[in-house]
Amino acid sequence: MQRLFRAAVVVGGVLLPGEGWAQALPQDDPLRIATLRWYEAANNAVDVPTGASPTAVVFDGQSIWTANYFGNSVSKIRASDGAGLGTFPVGHQPEGLVFDGLSIWVSNFTDDTVTRLRAADGSLMGTYPVGPLPYQMAFDGNNIWIGDNGSTNITKLRARDGANLGTFAVGCNPMGIAFDGRSLWVLSGSCASIEKIRPSDGAKLASYPIDPSPWGMAFDGTHLWIAHSGGTVTKLRTRDGASVATYHIGGEPRHVAFDGSAVWVTKGGTNTVVKLRPRNGAILAESAVGPNPWGVAFDGAFLWIANGDGNTLSKR
Repeated sequence: MQRLFRAAVVVGGVLLPGEGWAQALPQDDPLRIATLRWYEAANNAVDVPTGASPTAVVFDGQSIWTANYFGNSVSKIRASDGAGLGTFPVGHQPEGLVFDGLSIWVSNFTDDTVTRLRAADGSLMGTYPVGPLPYQMAFDGNNIWIGDNGSTNITKLRARDGANLGTFAVGCNPMGIAFDGRSLWVLSGSCASIEKIRPSDGAKLASYPIDPSPWGMAFDGTHLWIAHSGGTVTKLRTRDGASVATYHIGGEPRHVAFDGSAVWVTKGGTNTVVKLRPRNGAILAESAVGPNPWGVAFDGAFLWIANGDGNTLSKR
């Protein structure tokens, strides 16, 4: 006998029972029942509008935020259906975003400042001076770290109140920055190296050579995946800084996201996003997105890619 459930709503790409219309619950698939996958979710791939020239993307648990480089703003978009929830002014040419559990932090590239917005409503909570050309950022559980791309330093701000806790030398024009639960990792762009930093005092613990022109990176729980604009991706083991492998994917790799089972890299030269198998770097899929893709984030069900020349986000 099949039971009937009323209605269905989409939550994170999964159709859940609700109110409205009836469908039959499949009785022969306990896994689908256990995971609340009552029905096949519809293909929710869409492109949604943003401000001018979106770059970075971040997920706050409910909404997607994008930094609009030429719009001097950030856009908030509901992840479940792509509805626009607001556009909020920040500083000039925002480049980076990070979420600390309460606030969205925005690096304003040509203002040498960082803006803090309340994630709930986009209201301004503060603007803080940092080093020259602030670019990508990371959150270590207590503090916000900013790569000051126009210098050799990173800046540490206390997330609670934005207090400046110091500036620390790392290498050459910091690009990507990531936290692995213990250490910070900073890409030194023109030095073709990655620096391991102790968060408590900003001390440099080690420096490891990598391929030239590193751009963005992501942590998969064991390794860092580093995109190089020359067409390669490096897999680096955080335990000892060893470069495990270099994979040639072509197409000007830029930013990286990990979805729990695969690594995704945006490719500016081909207007695509590529899916890699973490075990061996094999290309599992490559999908077309909008023109000039930059940042990428995963919301638990879908990827969101900022299309810099399309003024859109692709949901895939």
